[in-house]
Amino acid sequence: MGESRFRILVGKPLFLVLTFLLLPFANARDFYSLKTNQVYPVYCLKNSSTLTLVGNLKSGSTVQVPTNAVPNLLTLESGRRDTSGFYGDILLSGISMPSKCLSGSSFYITALIPLGDNNSDVRALIPIIQPTSTYKAVYSSTSQIKKSDSTIAWAIGRNRKRFARVWNKTYAEGELSREEIIKSQKILVELSRFSNRETTTPARLLYLPSASSQSRSRQVMATNLSRQIMSSYGFSPAYGAWDVAIYGTANRLGFPQAPCAEFVSEVIRQAYSRAGHSHDEDFQYTIEGRLIFTPWQNGIYGPQSVRGLSNRLVLAGWVPWDPTKYRPMTGAIAMALDSSTPGHTYIVGGKLGRYIVDNGNPKGLDLGRTSLKLSRFKDMYGMGTFFLPPGITPARW
Repeated sequence: MGESRFRILVGKPLFLVLTFLLLPFANARDFYSLKTNQVYPVYCLKNSSTLTLVGNLKSGSTVQVPTNAVPNLLTLESGRRDTSGFYGDILLSGISMPSKCLSGSSFYITALIPLGDNNSDVRALIPIIQPTSTYKAVYSSTSQIKKSDSTIAWAIGRNRKRFARVWNKTYAEGELSREEIIKSQKILVELSRFSNRETTTPARLLYLPSASSQSRSRQVMATNLSRQIMSSYGFSPAYGAWDVAIYGTANRLGFPQAPCAEFVSEVIRQAYSRAGHSHDEDFQYTIEGRLIFTPWQNGIYGPQSVRGLSNRLVLAGWVPWDPTKYRPMTGAIAMALDSSTPGHTYIVGGKLGRYIVDNGNPKGLDLGRTSLKLSRFKDMYGMGTFFLPPGITPARW
């Protein structure tokens, strides 16, 4: 039951009328007011890490989501896990908290909804002074991942063997042409511009306009762009990466609960486009190399999976770096643990990897704020490698 209702929730994105308000009865917290236009499942905590279905809001209902909400990576009662998470502490009317809910639980909704005005800027993250104990167990005070951790050491050992040919690869002078180096630099500039959460970021890099000149909805626009990307290899729009990946490809092709690698793939495609290049210059149109959805066949992982994306980055000439030895650069493509599936991938958003951008946190997340259990935090954000275009060498710790 939980699984099927979750499919309804993320499989048909909500079209929401957003307004900004301050609720005087909510401890002076800021909230977005979201008005639904379809049935809207609501959850509560069954235990500290599992959500259970509470009921459904009718179409036209209003729900308030805190503007500083951070997705919680929780498991549905069916056992399904996802890489997008759920917003908690929401306010709503018409549904009572049942006794099966954990004492003190709030209501939860999916995090796969963009909050805020798409035409505005994404605000910079506000630094915190004291990271959580979970973060400090995996990362040092400088944001360097701890190679002394047995899980991290195991994961980096696996990556070192898997990517042995190009692991921490540097290039001698003249080994790459000037044009190749400039191209890599331009692509990284665009990736950094997209992901940097130490400063304001144009929201259009994440989201499509609410309507085109023909007044088409964002869902229709995202779906059409997704189809065009698949039918015209090498094509990529320059903006709206979250919408195209989440509303478009992941929703259209049936994996909306775990779209992390598809989101990152779209971010890469659009960075190439804004840099004045086509991704098909590096990601060749073969079943093993292409950077668009690849149906499962012959044991080949597509770029919509973490393992498939990492394979394709290496084939395209990108270099995997050891995060215990080299400092992750803003815009780098990071992967948790052994860069495999199941797993997680995201973009470095600043603070040497402490700030990140992913499908569940498109506006950015300070990993130092994590509320995850240690094992889950490692599964999602225990960085086992980060990738950069060829010819760019990050600084050593």
